[in-house]
Amino acid sequence: MEKKERKSKKNIMSATTTSLQELPQCEEDSFNSDDLDDKFYDDNIYNWEVMFETVKFFLIKEGRWPRYGREEDKRYVAMADDSIVLRDLGKWMANQRQNKFKGKLLYERERKLDSIRFMWDRWEHEWHAMFCAVKRFKDKEGRWPRRDKAEDKREVVLADGKPVLRDLASWMNHQKTGRDKLDPLREEMLNSIGFVWSEKEYNWEAVFCALRSFKDKEGRWPRGRKAEDKREVVLADGKAVLRDLADWMSKQKKAKSNGKLIPLREEKLNSIGFPFHNRNKRKRQADPSSITPTSRKKKKRTISDYL
Repeated sequence: MEKKERKSKKNIMSATTTSLQELPQCEEDSFNSDDLDDKFYDDNIYNWEVMFETVKFFLIKEGRWPRYGREEDKRYVAMADDSIVLRDLGKWMANQRQNKFKGKLLYERERKLDSIRFMWDRWEHEWHAMFCAVKRFKDKEGRWPRRDKAEDKREVVLADGKPVLRDLASWMNHQKTGRDKLDPLREEMLNSIGFVWSEKEYNWEAVFCALRSFKDKEGRWPRGRKAEDKREVVLADGKAVLRDLADWMSKQKKAKSNGKLIPLREEKLNSIGFPFHNRNKRKRQADPSSITPTSRKKKKRTISDYL
C-alpha cells in the first residue's frame, strides 16, 4: 500500500515538473514598466474610459473644452469601485497631454482622443482662434482692426475654454514683427486673407490706386491747391483720411530725383504714365532792348548832383 502511494506521489511530481518545463518562457522584452504605469495612471482602464466618455459628452453638449480648475466644468463620475467622485475634466486633459509628452500614453488611447480632435497643443489652438477672429472681423467690417479703437477688440475662446477680450490689432502686429520665425503654414494662411505685412507699403498702394482711379476718371492729373482733387483713402489701420494727390505726386518725383524711389514703385508709376519730368518750360532770356526805363535800377543820387 505504501509503495503505491509513493509511486503515485512520484508520478504527480514528475507530471508537475514536466508541465512546468513545457510552459513557455517569459521574454524579458515583453514586459514594459511604462505600459504598467500608464495602465494604472487613472486607477485602471475602466476609469480612463469613463473619463474619456465624460469629456466627449461635455464637448458635444457645451461646444467647447472643459477648463482646468473651473468648478462648473467639473463632473461627477462613477468609478470602477462604484464610488462617485467629482473630477476636474480640464485637469484630466492636462494629464493626457503630459503623458503623451513623456511617451507614456498608449497608442489606443491617443487614437481615441484624436477621434474627438483632442487639443494637444493649447498654443496652436489659441493661434487658430485669433486667426479666425481676425478673418471674421475683416469679412464683416471690410477693413483690418485698429489699435486705437476699443470696439475693434473681440472675444476669443482660448484652449481652456475661457472667453477673453483680445486686441486683434496687437496680435496682427506680433505676427509682423515675428515673421522671420513664423511657421510657413501660418504665413500661408495669413496671406490667403490678404494679410498686411507692411503698413507703409499698404498705404503707398492705397494712394497709388486712388491716383490711378482719378486719372482714369478725370482724364488728367490732380492739381495742387484744388480741394476737389483730393481723395479719401483707407489706410492699413482702417482709418479713412483725405489725401492731397498732387502733393503725393510731388513726393514721388522728389524721391526719384534723390534716387530713393523703390524700383517696383517706379515701375508701377510708369505703368500709368506718371509724369516724372515736368514739361519743358522755356526760360525767358533777358533781352536788353526789352528792358523798360522803369525796370532799370535807379542810380542813387548824391549831394554833388544837386550842386
